[in-house]
Amino acid sequence: MFLLVVDDDALSRELLTLLLELEGYAVAVAASGEEAVARLSSPGPLEPQPGVVLADIQMPGLSGPELALALRPLLASGTLLFAMSGSQPRPDLLEGFDGFLLKPFKITDLQSMISSGQTLVAGREEPVPESAIAHHIDSSPATVGHTPGELPHPTQNDGILDVEIYTKLRELMPTEQLGQMYALCMEDSRKRIVHMRALAAAGDDVEFRREAHAVKGGCGMIGATELYLLSEAAERDGLAVQSPVQSPGQEATATRTSGVTAMLDRLSLACDRLERILMEHMRE
Repeated sequence: MFLLVVDDDALSRELLTLLLELEGYAVAVAASGEEAVARLSSPGPLEPQPGVVLADIQMPGLSGPELALALRPLLASGTLLFAMSGSQPRPDLLEGFDGFLLKPFKITDLQSMISSGQTLVAGREEPVPESAIAHHIDSSPATVGHTPGELPHPTQNDGILDVEIYTKLRELMPTEQLGQMYALCMEDSRKRIVHMRALAAAGDDVEFRREAHAVKGGCGMIGATELYLLSEAAERDGLAVQSPVQSPGQEATATRTSGVTAMLDRLSLACDRLERILMEHMRE
């Protein structure tokens, strides 16, 4: 089957492509909704019509229901159009899609969606069932409930690396390729953390959260559980995070700065811990 992945984050596109190809799918990518529309409007002479389009719905530009509306006339009647995101979206953002996957998800979960979605497409004149729209992956790293400013502390069960995901990836690819994939994710995460420090200094909360969202998406796909949870907290709290230790009379600005710095320091340390654990696993 031929799939089109639409995602503005380069790392997420690369990881999804790798994982899908390892499962035997042919994959093409688009870096934006506009690029996906252009690609489908003027396909290459030998390029098949996709059987599934998997589109992130938190992209700049054409996204969400507007993207679904633009893509649908360009797709064959049997093509499935799935939305994906690292955060649970409002129901209205999923209008026009055949189903939804919450990042990080397993390829087997996508395959289950494809199997059930084929029945939905056959009866497209009927409304898409709520169960398909609300579908999400129960096996993704748990969302820890915290108050604003509270950083999650991974438990023994959460860990730093999801060994089940790591083991599955190791079964699918050579050790060298696996190491390159994790190294790519770590390099991307570190670059984004540096950028987040600059965004915090500039007071740019929107872009700060966007970068945290990107870290969360990439780390979730490879089972980097601690980084996933910490970046999830960074995305949720943004620059409004409070310092874990607030002295009486401390200025609010200083408190926020201290809290964000602590959050970013923990993200950096989580990268270091993950690298050490990966080195140990790959020596086994």
